[in-house]
Formats: sequence, structure tokens, C-alpha cells
Amino acid sequence: MALKAEYGPTLVELAAPRWRRASVRARRLAVLVAVLLAAGILAAVLALRSATISHGGHVPFSFAYRGLAKSAPEAGTYVRVQRTSGGHLQDSFAVAPLRLPRYAGSVTAAYALYASGYIRALAARYPDFQLVAQGPVRTSAFGSWEELPPSTIYYHVPTYTIAFTARAQGRLLYGREVWLVPNHAGAREGVDIRMLSAAGAHLSPTTLGTVGVLSRPMRTFTLG
Repeated sequence: MALKAEYGPTLVELAAPRWRRASVRARRLAVLVAVLLAAGILAAVLALRSATISHGGHVPFSFAYRGLAKSAPEAGTYVRVQRTSGGHLQDSFAVAPLRLPRYAGSVTAAYALYASGYIRALAARYPDFQLVAQGPVRTSAFGSWEELPPSTIYYHVPTYTIAFTARAQGRLLYGREVWLVPNHAGAREGVDIRMLSAAGAHLSPTTLGTVGVLSRPMRTFTLG
């Protein structure tokens, strides 16, 4: 459909004479700039969209993330997404298998017993390891977290957390691990969610997964 005269000339009509007069090099440069601009816009749109990871197996799980990039998982883990800056880790969210020893009674007690040896392993893994907190947690669809005393029984998804500080590449890191097992008697196989972040003014080891870029994968994490 032809454009009415009162609305002309169009941008294409205005630019056409300059385009015809431009050298081949100038035209190529203009096309390159346009391609780079379109790529930048596309990258920005993709960065604002959430990606999802789903994993099958004995204990299937899924979660959404944004502002993080999928990377090769470390040995012994299922998946990992992370964010780096200048070659240094800023944030990492990984999921590893969890297998508790056989137990009778509350899984909360089984968690506490298993945690003793696990914390020693963390201390051996990370330089300058310092335990900050440990114990059961309660969540409402992972939207909020509340530390509970060790005697409390968790009624929905049995959950346990370990928060710590450590050093890597000469920098202070905050770490938090969250253990989840299916909510049925004697459940032993679950997942170990491992979170790391560079130390920052608005973070603490106990708030990892509740604020910042790691909150989205934690809040959307689903077993089954």
C-alpha cells in the first residue's frame, strides 16, 4: 500500500542518496554496525528471559535461572550454572546427588549425623573454611527461609542447610549448601544444592538463595 504524500518522505527514501554515494567500505561498516547492534539487542533480550534446567533419574528436579550461564558441571555434580567476571567466580549454583546412610526415625536426625562428616570434608576442600550456620530450614515454596532448632520436624520437604565462608584465588567466598530428600519415610536419596558467591556488602552465607541472582534458581527449584 502506497504511503500518503503528507506522510513522506520515508527514512529509506531519505537515506537512499547517501547510501548510493557511500563507498563500498562505508557500506560494509554500516552493515557490520547494524549486525552488532541487532546482536546486542538479542543478547539483552535473552539475558532478561529465564532458562530452565530439568534433570531425570532417581530424584528428578528442575529449576529456572536468569543472569547465569550453564557451564560444565564439576565431578560428582549433575548440573551447574554460574556467573564470572574477569575470570573470577561471582556466583555459582550447582546440584549434586545426596545419599544419606540408612536411618530409623526422623530424617532431621539423619541429616545432623551426616553433616558432621560432611563439614569435615568441606573444611578439607576449601582453604580457610569457617562454618557459619547449620540446621533444618523451613520454606514456603522456597519463597522464604527460616532457621529452625535441631529438634524441629520439617513437615513438607525435609531440608537441611550448611552455611560457611572460605577463600579461593585469594578472595573471600560465601557458601551455602541445601539438602533435600523426598517427603516419605526412610527417604535417603535426594539432592545437594551447592551455592557460592563472592563476598558482598548485601550478602551473607545464610542469605544465599534468598536474594540476588541465586534466588531465582532456589525459589523455582522443584523435586520430582
